[in-house]
Amino acid sequence: MLNLGGSSPQMLQEQVSEVTKPKVDLEKVVMTSGDIDPAIQNVLLLKYLYERMDDIPVAICFSSWDAADCNEGESIDKWVEENHPCIYNFVKEHFSSYKFYGISAQGADYRELDENSGDDLAEKTTQKKRAFIYTDQISFDITEPIDFLIKE
Repeated sequence: MLNLGGSSPQMLQEQVSEVTKPKVDLEKVVMTSGDIDPAIQNVLLLKYLYERMDDIPVAICFSSWDAADCNEGESIDKWVEENHPCIYNFVKEHFSSYKFYGISAQGADYRELDENSGDDLAEKTTQKKRAFIYTDQISFDITEPIDFLIKE
Protein backbone atom coordinates (compact mmCIF):
# COMPACT_ATOMS: atom_id res chain seq x y z
CA MET A 1 0.00 0.00 0.00
CA LEU A 2 1.24 3.51 -0.83
CA ASN A 3 1.76 6.09 1.86
CA LEU A 4 -0.23 9.17 0.91
CA GLY A 5 1.30 11.70 3.28
CA GLY A 6 0.20 10.17 6.56
CA SER A 7 -3.46 9.65 5.54
CA SER A 8 -5.00 6.50 6.84
CA PRO A 9 -6.97 4.26 4.42
CA GLN A 10 -10.04 4.74 6.63
CA MET A 11 -9.85 8.54 6.25
CA LEU A 12 -9.52 8.25 2.47
CA GLN A 13 -12.56 5.95 2.36
CA GLU A 14 -14.61 8.52 4.28
CA GLN A 15 -13.58 11.26 1.83
CA VAL A 16 -14.38 9.14 -1.21
CA SER A 17 -17.77 8.16 0.19
CA GLU A 18 -18.75 11.79 0.70
CA VAL A 19 -17.70 12.76 -2.82
CA THR A 20 -19.38 9.86 -4.60
CA LYS A 21 -22.79 10.05 -2.90
CA PRO A 22 -25.45 10.63 -5.56
CA LYS A 23 -26.96 14.10 -5.52
CA VAL A 24 -30.30 12.74 -6.74
CA ASP A 25 -32.36 9.90 -5.39
CA LEU A 26 -31.83 7.41 -8.21
CA GLU A 27 -35.00 5.51 -7.36
CA LYS A 28 -37.07 8.58 -8.30
CA VAL A 29 -35.40 9.17 -11.68
CA VAL A 30 -37.63 8.02 -14.53
CA MET A 31 -36.36 7.84 -18.08
CA THR A 32 -38.80 8.40 -20.93
CA SER A 33 -38.43 7.95 -24.68
CA GLY A 34 -38.09 11.74 -24.94
CA ASP A 35 -34.76 11.46 -23.14
CA ILE A 36 -33.33 9.35 -25.96
CA ASP A 37 -31.64 11.05 -28.92
CA PRO A 38 -33.81 10.85 -32.09
CA ALA A 39 -31.04 9.04 -34.01
CA ILE A 40 -30.97 6.32 -31.34
CA GLN A 41 -34.77 6.13 -31.41
CA ASN A 42 -34.57 5.50 -35.15
CA VAL A 43 -31.98 2.76 -34.68
CA LEU A 44 -34.14 1.16 -31.99
CA LEU A 45 -37.10 1.22 -34.38
CA LEU A 46 -34.99 -0.38 -37.12
CA LYS A 47 -33.75 -2.98 -34.64
CA TYR A 48 -37.36 -3.77 -33.67
CA LEU A 49 -38.31 -4.20 -37.33
CA TYR A 50 -35.28 -6.36 -38.00
CA GLU A 51 -35.96 -8.63 -35.01
CA ARG A 52 -39.58 -9.15 -36.01
CA MET A 53 -39.39 -9.18 -39.79
CA ASP A 54 -35.78 -10.20 -40.44
CA ASP A 55 -34.04 -8.90 -43.56
CA ILE A 56 -36.72 -6.85 -45.34
CA PRO A 57 -36.20 -4.06 -47.89
CA VAL A 58 -35.87 -0.69 -46.15
CA ALA A 59 -36.30 2.82 -47.56
CA ILE A 60 -35.01 5.51 -45.21
CA CYS A 61 -36.18 9.05 -46.01
CA PHE A 62 -34.60 12.24 -44.70
CA SER A 63 -37.01 15.16 -44.75
CA SER A 64 -36.25 18.81 -45.60
CA TRP A 65 -33.58 17.69 -48.03
CA ASP A 66 -33.56 21.04 -49.84
CA ALA A 67 -32.44 22.57 -46.53
CA ALA A 68 -29.79 19.90 -45.84
CA ASP A 69 -26.14 20.83 -45.88
CA CYS A 70 -24.87 18.69 -48.75
CA ASN A 71 -22.92 19.18 -51.92
CA GLU A 72 -24.79 18.94 -55.22
CA GLY A 73 -24.11 15.59 -56.83
CA GLU A 74 -22.83 14.09 -53.57
CA SER A 75 -23.88 10.50 -53.00
CA ILE A 76 -26.67 10.30 -50.45
CA ASP A 77 -25.04 7.17 -49.00
CA LYS A 78 -21.88 9.18 -48.34
CA TRP A 79 -23.93 12.01 -46.80
CA VAL A 80 -25.76 9.60 -44.48
CA GLU A 81 -22.50 7.89 -43.53
CA GLU A 82 -20.94 11.24 -42.58
CA ASN A 83 -23.97 12.86 -40.92
CA HIS A 84 -25.81 9.87 -39.43
CA PRO A 85 -23.16 7.16 -38.93
CA CYS A 86 -25.17 5.21 -36.35
CA ILE A 87 -28.15 4.79 -38.69
CA TYR A 88 -25.91 4.18 -41.70
CA ASN A 89 -23.90 1.43 -40.00
CA PHE A 90 -26.94 -0.30 -38.53
CA VAL A 91 -28.77 -0.37 -41.87
CA LYS A 92 -25.67 -1.44 -43.79
CA GLU A 93 -24.92 -4.31 -41.39
CA HIS A 94 -28.48 -5.63 -40.96
CA PHE A 95 -30.36 -5.09 -44.22
CA SER A 96 -29.23 -6.42 -47.58
CA SER A 97 -31.68 -4.28 -49.57
CA TYR A 98 -31.86 -0.65 -48.51
CA LYS A 99 -31.94 2.78 -50.05
CA PHE A 100 -31.63 6.27 -48.60
CA TYR A 101 -33.75 9.14 -49.92
CA GLY A 102 -33.79 12.86 -49.35
CA ILE A 103 -37.24 14.43 -49.55
CA SER A 104 -37.58 18.15 -50.16
CA ALA A 105 -39.38 20.49 -47.80
CA GLN A 106 -42.04 21.07 -50.45
CA GLY A 107 -39.91 23.59 -52.29
CA ALA A 108 -39.85 26.39 -49.73
CA ASP A 109 -38.75 27.47 -46.29
CA TYR A 110 -42.13 28.29 -44.80
CA ARG A 111 -40.61 30.56 -42.16
CA GLU A 112 -39.55 32.96 -44.92
CA LEU A 113 -42.71 33.07 -47.06
CA ASP A 114 -44.29 36.38 -47.99
CA GLU A 115 -47.42 37.34 -49.97
CA ASN A 116 -45.62 36.83 -53.31
CA SER A 117 -44.40 33.32 -52.48
CA GLY A 118 -47.80 31.72 -53.01
CA ASP A 119 -47.70 32.27 -56.78
CA ASP A 120 -44.23 30.75 -57.05
CA LEU A 121 -45.29 27.69 -55.05
CA ALA A 122 -48.49 27.31 -57.07
CA GLU A 123 -46.46 27.41 -60.30
CA LYS A 124 -44.01 24.78 -58.99
CA THR A 125 -46.98 22.62 -57.99
CA THR A 126 -48.57 22.93 -61.45
CA GLN A 127 -45.27 22.00 -63.09
CA LYS A 128 -44.91 19.07 -60.65
CA LYS A 129 -41.57 20.47 -59.50
CA ARG A 130 -42.43 21.49 -55.97
CA ALA A 131 -41.56 18.32 -54.09
CA PHE A 132 -38.62 16.19 -55.07
CA ILE A 133 -36.74 13.07 -54.10
CA TYR A 134 -32.96 12.90 -53.99
CA THR A 135 -30.94 9.72 -54.23
CA ASP A 136 -27.85 10.76 -56.15
CA GLN A 137 -29.81 13.06 -58.40
CA ILE A 138 -33.07 15.00 -58.18
CA SER A 139 -36.29 13.33 -59.28
CA PHE A 140 -39.79 14.76 -59.08
CA ASP A 141 -41.36 11.32 -58.76
CA ILE A 142 -42.11 11.30 -55.04
CA THR A 143 -43.33 7.70 -55.23
CA GLU A 144 -39.76 6.36 -55.69
CA PRO A 145 -39.35 5.07 -52.09
CA ILE A 146 -42.67 3.20 -52.31
CA ASP A 147 -41.75 1.86 -55.74
CA PHE A 148 -38.42 0.62 -54.38
CA LEU A 149 -40.15 -1.25 -51.53
CA ILE A 150 -42.74 -2.82 -53.83
CA LYS A 151 -40.19 -4.00 -56.38
CA GLU A 152 -37.79 -5.41 -53.80
